[in-house]
Amino acid sequence: MFDVKTTVDGLEYSEDENNNLIIIKCNDKLSKNLVIPSEINNKPVIAISDYAFADCKKLSNVTISDGIQSIGLRAFMHCTNLQHITIPDSITKIEEYMFVACHKLTHITLPSNIESIGQAAFAYTGLKNIIIPDSVRSIDDLAFDGCHKLKNVTLSKNIKSIGDFAFAHTGLTSITIPDSIETIGDFAFYECEKLTNVILSDNITIGNFTFLHTNVNKKG
Repeated sequence: MFDVKTTVDGLEYSEDENNNLIIIKCNDKLSKNLVIPSEINNKPVIAISDYAFADCKKLSNVTISDGIQSIGLRAFMHCTNLQHITIPDSITKIEEYMFVACHKLTHITLPSNIESIGQAAFAYTGLKNIIIPDSVRSIDDLAFDGCHKLKNVTLSKNIKSIGDFAFAHTGLTSITIPDSIETIGDFAFYECEKLTNVILSDNITIGNFTFLHTNVNKKG
């Protein structure tokens, strides 16, 4: 059972049976420069729930304090004025649609402990560069689809799979795919019209139309 509490600094939260707090919602009192605390009234904040900040047009900068263990799916979707967010190393997964359509989000430093990037997590954001930490094993379908400004991607040295349409419709010009990769999904780099150079091993299972409508000159 969750006991819904009063709002604190624009954050609404619930409390579980162990006195841990979960951020569930925000309201108009929220600051555009938000620090999500690790404690409220001396009780630990352990999670941000699904949709907690979805469609919050006010948010510009967000810092999530270390110790928060999970961020739900679609938690920041359609935060159209969000420009920067700091995610702590206590987070191990970027959930589905977490930042989809955050058009002004141009930069993010991913936590060093995340293991996967969920479906459409960063689709249609304003990201220009991204470094995928070596802890990441999988990038799911549509993860960066429609990131037209995304020009530079450094992949995890331990990446195993890249999903369908994962980097479709981006501004990539070149990419090096590590030897750790096992599968690249269908249409993974579809319509990356500026993509001319891909370095990858010949021992990789490549899906259908992976490089369709690119200008790829593959190097093995």
